[in-house]
Amino acid sequence: MKARPRKCENEVARHLTNFSQMYGYKPIVRVPVIGRTGPDLTINQLNLVIDVKSRLEVPKGIYFDYPIEFDGFLAVPLCQLGEIACGGPRSIDFTSKTVRDYYTHID
Repeated sequence: MKARPRKCENEVARHLTNFSQMYGYKPIVRVPVIGRTGPDLTINQLNLVIDVKSRLEVPKGIYFDYPIEFDGFLAVPLCQLGEIACGGPRSIDFTSKTVRDYYTHID
């Protein structure tokens, strides 16, 4: 079995670390354990539990250029992370079995 590229996890960890350090929080790093199930990144004071997914695995119904709230979840483009404190997400009526299954898996 070919190893999955980890570039996406590393980039998300880097971006979240940069954001976190503006508030004096610890860095976020990729958890490099083969065969691990659960979150792909460590958790810091932001308390974000993240299982990084490629675009192919994210439902097309939640692609927005701004933070959204749906089905009890929050979806935020990384470049818009700071906007959560400036106005909050917009709510949409959307449910995703795929997202719910990911959450259940890492819960």
